[in-house]
Amino acid sequence: MSTLHTLNASAQQHSELCERLLRCSSTGDAILLLSDGTYNLSNTSFLDAVKQKKLPLYAMTNDIQARGLQRWENHAQRADDGLFVTLSCQYSKVVSWFPWTNHTLTKKDFCGIYR
Repeated sequence: MSTLHTLNASAQQHSELCERLLRCSSTGDAILLLSDGTYNLSNTSFLDAVKQKKLPLYAMTNDIQARGLQRWENHAQRADDGLFVTLSCQYSKVVSWFPWTNHTLTKKDFCGIYR
């Protein structure tokens, strides 16, 4: 079963998250960099790990441009919204990797109404 992993965080700021993604990925999977995840295009350690695992790497063109990362865009296949949809359908599942804000959850967080 192949997985498309979407990554919304940079390895510089969230190294554990990126390391976990790489540990959980396997042959046949792919990574799509979104939002701040596109900063990983300039991270040689991250790119080397992806290359070593032989994972296809995609990055959203709009996010690359918004962050001024055109210099590094050749490290991944550029993706637009249409390719994002195609990849989501091509892989048997999609797993989103994003940083979690560490805060205490309340009943309101779960119920929407605090009593």
